[in-house]
Amino acid sequence: MNKEKYLNKLDQLSLFCQEFNLDDKVNQDIEKLRKELVEFKIKIPFVGRFNAGKSALLNTILGGDVLKEEQKPETCLATEIKFGTHKVIAHYTDGTTSEHHIDILMKLGADGDEQDEINVNKCRYLEVYLPIPGLRELGKDIILVDMPGFDSGIESHNKAILRYLSEGSLFMLVIDCEDGTIKTTDIAFLDELDSFNVEFKVLLNKADKKPESQLNQIKSEVENSLQRLFYRDIEVCLTSIMNEDTPEVIKKAISTIDKDKALEHFFSSRLEKIEQEILLLLETLKNASQLDTREIDQTIDELKNKYHNLERKLAVESRELKYKLTSVAKNDILNDLRNAILQQSSFLARRALSGEESFVMALNEIIRPVLLSATSKHVEIQFNHLVENLETEFLDINEVITGIRGSFTLASSSINGIAKAAKAIDGGKKFAKGYKAVTTGLAVFTSVVAPWLELILIFLPEILKMFGLGSEKSQIDKMREKIETELVGQIIFKLTPEIEKSLIELEEEYVAQLNEQFNEQLESIKNTLEQVKGSKVEKIEQQKDYIEKINVAIETISELVG
Repeated sequence: MNKEKYLNKLDQLSLFCQEFNLDDKVNQDIEKLRKELVEFKIKIPFVGRFNAGKSALLNTILGGDVLKEEQKPETCLATEIKFGTHKVIAHYTDGTTSEHHIDILMKLGADGDEQDEINVNKCRYLEVYLPIPGLRELGKDIILVDMPGFDSGIESHNKAILRYLSEGSLFMLVIDCEDGTIKTTDIAFLDELDSFNVEFKVLLNKADKKPESQLNQIKSEVENSLQRLFYRDIEVCLTSIMNEDTPEVIKKAISTIDKDKALEHFFSSRLEKIEQEILLLLETLKNASQLDTREIDQTIDELKNKYHNLERKLAVESRELKYKLTSVAKNDILNDLRNAILQQSSFLARRALSGEESFVMALNEIIRPVLLSATSKHVEIQFNHLVENLETEFLDINEVITGIRGSFTLASSSINGIAKAAKAIDGGKKFAKGYKAVTTGLAVFTSVVAPWLELILIFLPEILKMFGLGSEKSQIDKMREKIETELVGQIIFKLTPEIEKSLIELEEEYVAQLNEQFNEQLESIKNTLEQVKGSKVEKIEQQKDYIEKINVAIETISELVG
């Protein structure tokens, strides 16, 4: 992973900040990004159904029975596996952590006197540190993640999936070759990953259970199915805990990940934003160096007025944004949800024959991706409208700082913030196809959707009581009718106030963030102008040399951006 490329750029930017004594806020942004870059690891979640053998496969890489292979579904937690001294760290939903001996992994879900030391209901995920050579061989930048099974506790599965959609770089889907094919639920999950442009590979596990001729046929059919669905070749690997080559097969599949692409995915846009901020300040510095102190004071006063105008306009637009989010966006999200359930009503009716658990799982796998993609899509549309409506104020600021290249770009970039996570949305099934979502943006949307899913899981059993799930096959048509006429309406009714509340909170947080960014930008420009005023270069030759140095810095940073 070529972290040095980004670190070198940050070093250059830091030197320019020091040379021209630029605002401290920019230096803080550089150091924050540098720290995150140094600590960045590629996370590879292993996903699949509860009995697919994920933990057993990971144990083959780890060289022993480290992970408990048959936990109770309700005790499954996402587990990040890292190289280091033996220990387990539990991360809880309230932000606290607790450290435990490695043996705790085998006690998860124990009864009686060996109850869990870890409260699994309040735990977000585990970190497991192991001094195992196999982990070192994978590379210091790789983290393996053992995920809850698709058919484990649905709430745990949802939380894990939403977390690693924004953090995972490569998902390894483990399927049981004894199924003879790839199941609909597996395909639906891969489709969800693909819609966010997340890379994935398939491990066809328990290969020892089938004769070689039949195994190769199954592998070929899975590969062909994936090619038809995703219009590209998806790597499918044969694995078995009985095969001593399996650890190397998995390591080879992992080794092909494009680490630099993952690095770009998480950091390129943030680095570019810092570069644009520095360019803005350098252009301000150059322009102000040619003004006298009276002109600088006038520029500062005029800038304050323009930014105040921007804040006033934002206050007006924020009220309009709140209305659009809680009416237009909310209704569009609910309509997308309604349509998705109606389109799958026959499938859901058939799953209902297998009982409540099967039905709820199927409904969950339909609802989760739709809520996430629809929320991202329709919120982004409203954020874009806000950007367009502030264009006049941005241009007014540009006119004050005449000749400052990139100032409108920076202001526009600031206001896009969260919305950049939903760029390149089309109107069809796929969301953000071909776009690498900005991590922080996607994380915001997953955090918004998570409580909606929890609410559905809480009230759904009560709704289902009147539906008589588990009916005979002759009742499928009746069940489909109930889903279409009653269940959908109940879900929409229960979700509506929660969605409205979440969208209001999102709008308030977003507008507060924008105001903070605008104030920081104004303060940085004002400090730069005051700096010029306080150290005015009087001699013409000295001024020329100073401006030439600034021009060199601007040219260098522009090349970095390019």
